[in-house]
Amino acid sequence: MYEYLLPSYCLLPPASTDPFAKTLDETSPGWREVVKVPAEFVNAAPPPPEPVEGETIDPKSRGEFERRRGWRCDPDTLARFREIIAVYKGTHNFHNYTVGKPFNDNSVKRFMISLDVRDPTVYGDIEWISVRIHGQSFMLHQIVSRTVCWHRA
Repeated sequence: MYEYLLPSYCLLPPASTDPFAKTLDETSPGWREVVKVPAEFVNAAPPPPEPVEGETIDPKSRGEFERRRGWRCDPDTLARFREIIAVYKGTHNFHNYTVGKPFNDNSVKRFMISLDVRDPTVYGDIEWISVRIHGQSFMLHQIVSRTVCWHRA
């Protein structure tokens, strides 16, 4: 069994000005309605300062890191995350996470026995979500890669 803690702000969608959000607008119309409350939070961020020629902008200068640390996951976002995680239960082909193996190789199939997304808990200033994975012979990099994909879904 593996347990991963991720800050709840990892479940925030991209800001409307983000290139990824523009791609989602083209490929998945209506996605903003699904993530309404978190999208409002993200889009309320102050704009980054205008760059001065020859100077670099410190990403911490607008306080976005501190602002995100204060975000708390709403029930709808948590429920959606649990639904996404539940899709992985059972036997699946994980060839994309297995180096040097073709998709039709039986050794790339893995079995997820259980996936549990626990209720968020605040430690310090940050809200954390525990994801517990009980599965058949996963390698650490495979689980980390999947965790990244889940929070981007």
